[in-house]
Amino acid sequence: MADFDSNPFADPEENPFADSSVQNASGNTANSGLDNYNPFAQKPTTTSTPAAPAAQPAAQPAAVAPPPIAAPIPNQSAVLPNDPPPAYQPSAAQQVDTTELQRRQEELERRAAELQEREQRLRDRAVSGAKDNNWPSLPAACPVKPCFYQDFDLEIPPEFVRIVKIAYYAWIARSALYGLNFLFAIGYICLAPSTVSTSAGSTLGLSILWVLLFVPASFICWYRPVYKAFRSDSSINFFVFFACCAVQILIDIMFILGIGGTGYLGLLTAIPQVNLDHDARNMGGLMFMIVILAGMLLAADLFLLIKIHSLYRGSGASFQQAQSEFTTGVLRNESVRNAGAQMAASAAQGAMAGAASENKY
Repeated sequence: MADFDSNPFADPEENPFADSSVQNASGNTANSGLDNYNPFAQKPTTTSTPAAPAAQPAAQPAAVAPPPIAAPIPNQSAVLPNDPPPAYQPSAAQQVDTTELQRRQEELERRAAELQEREQRLRDRAVSGAKDNNWPSLPAACPVKPCFYQDFDLEIPPEFVRIVKIAYYAWIARSALYGLNFLFAIGYICLAPSTVSTSAGSTLGLSILWVLLFVPASFICWYRPVYKAFRSDSSINFFVFFACCAVQILIDIMFILGIGGTGYLGLLTAIPQVNLDHDARNMGGLMFMIVILAGMLLAADLFLLIKIHSLYRGSGASFQQAQSEFTTGVLRNESVRNAGAQMAASAAQGAMAGAASENKY
């Protein structure tokens, strides 16, 4: 019971380190030089047999080869030549040709300017509401004034300007053909009077008639329908052109043949002149110019007929549309309406007069 009354936190009465075994252990440790022990000192080698190395795996990755040792740089004066390096010359792949790009840019700018000018002229025309005839181009002092108005860039769509201009130039060439035919008919009579056949007089007279008749008729009945057809997309004008173009193809064949007494100087008139005297041979050579020009016009007429017909069919037009346009145009024409009204009034008056005479008797 005395142990329960003691203080457990009091200093022990006996020193635990006073034990002889503890003192001996501490003494031996001091004598072994623990304070002077160096754990990093080299350990003494042993003569024991080394252990066998562990077995290597069957497959090992290949060792990366060390990078090659760079060779020593030689003396630069011995490697580099004394001459200066050649001048730089760019290759074909490095050369950029901007000529084509500049040409396309200029073409686009030109077309944009033409479209802007055309739009401005259209606006000016819409504001003014009137247009002055400008064809044929005659001097202001001439008493005859222009009869028609034409402007390819203003009235014709851009995609059809080329075909309309071809038709216009073909008409000019046809007019020249009629003029040459008339001049050569005069030469046919004057230069070789001894070899002229009895039909030479009729040839000269008909050549004058063809100039006066067919030159304006071909313009009004052949070229103007083409112009108006593409200007307003008119089916009836297309049909008028097709009919007149067929007639002109027949006339071209007549020019090439040159049948005597028809007013055309062609092969049948030129070939007999070649075997005659000098003047007649010269005249026959000139007649072959008419044959060549007539052949070119025949090819142009065939081209225009086929090309314009394909454009017409591609637009979806038809004969019924031409009929409707003709009916509408006739009904809208003031002269036709006035003539119809006068005819109806005359018929009504005649009927009333007849009825009055019958009632009288």
